[in-house]
Amino acid sequence: MIKKDDGFTFVEVLIASTILAIALIPLFSVLNINLRGVNSVKDMRIAANLARGELEKIKSLNCEEAELESVVYERTVNNTVWKIEREADSSTDPAEIRVNIYKKDAVRPSAALFTLKEDLTWP
Repeated sequence: MIKKDDGFTFVEVLIASTILAIALIPLFSVLNINLRGVNSVKDMRIAANLARGELEKIKSLNCEEAELESVVYERTVNNTVWKIEREADSSTDPAEIRVNIYKKDAVRPSAALFTLKEDLTWP
């Protein structure tokens, strides 16, 4: 006589767990890719805001030679170090100023903007 139990056997639970794990692996992979994308967009937004801020500082300056020289400095935002590089070419009229924002130790800039600055001093 065969005795019936209402529970699952260990083998059935093991097979069900394996099938579930195999089904969830692609889901975790997609979540990881999305998380990297969100971080990348966040970094690009921070870099663009830093570049815009630097351009606003430049626009508010007078066009004196000392103020339009090339500058490189670092700034920390959300525990990330950013290198801000400002290149000024005052040999042109109006002066051309480029701002490149790099994540620390990066080769390519995360954001790059430029503006033209004209000396508007009145005689």
